[in-house]
Amino acid sequence: MSQPKPIVRFDTAGIVRRVHKAAEDAMPEITKKIQEDCNDLAPFRSGTLVSTSNINTDAGELKSEIKWIEPYSNYVYKGVSKSGKDLNYNKHPHTEAGSHWCKRAKKLHFSEWVKMVDKCIKEHFRNGS
Repeated sequence: MSQPKPIVRFDTAGIVRRVHKAAEDAMPEITKKIQEDCNDLAPFRSGTLVSTSNINTDAGELKSEIKWIEPYSNYVYKGVSKSGKDLNYNKHPHTEAGSHWCKRAKKLHFSEWVKMVDKCIKEHFRNGS
């Protein structure tokens, strides 16, 4: 008589749910850090552009966006004035101020952001959440 083949099952959906929950819990902290890193590279003549950046988050859907809501935000981000001329940026107090601050922040800080997500997920699992 032959032996029945052993069956081993592992609930991967449970792991995915826990990772999703960990990411959901971590989203506000990580999004705030991304906002800060982007704002450190944004132009800062009077501070209005940076101070009016805001975060919109739907943690349940794992969606988050940062908006700079001043009417001039778009052309300052692109580095071109309304008349089509290249902009020159004041480097005080942000010595790295310039156009495309989000892309530059991502290039500089992406590995940091990934480490933050990794740390949050590990802590979530360690705490048995």
